[in-house]
Amino acid sequence: MSLRALCFFVSILCLPVAQAEPPDSWQFKEWTQAIAQVNDEKKPLFVLFGYADCPWCEYLYRRGMNDTEVRAKYKQNFVVTYVDTKSHRPEEIFVLPGGATITHGDLIKRFQAYPTPSWIFLSPSGSVLHSNRNGKTTAREMLRDIDFALAKR
Repeated sequence: MSLRALCFFVSILCLPVAQAEPPDSWQFKEWTQAIAQVNDEKKPLFVLFGYADCPWCEYLYRRGMNDTEVRAKYKQNFVVTYVDTKSHRPEEIFVLPGGATITHGDLIKRFQAYPTPSWIFLSPSGSVLHSNRNGKTTAREMLRDIDFALAKR
């Protein structure tokens, strides 16, 4: 193997692996806190589904969710929460807006959380206002999704 080829392979090994943690700047609420806020403020819920090693989630976080206008509009109009689709607690119970209960595994199935990232907008009563299952999304597309969800509110 030539020195050039060896350097190439070593540089590939040193590339960062996708670490798609949701952006801290969005201040996602833990599920229970988010539902309490939905009940108190009667605001719709934005649920983002993803997982830590999801490359398309990383793309979304950099391209769509890094925009300050997008973040401000979502936080103004919705309570925001994040669900890790690869959580190893499929029997964990979630209370939905409106009071129904569902397991983590059934939540993922019911709202068709794959492929990730995907998201739903739920009314305070629990009905789906809008959903998106799009592997890559820009800030403009996220703003469009707000309009779709708010139009059904």
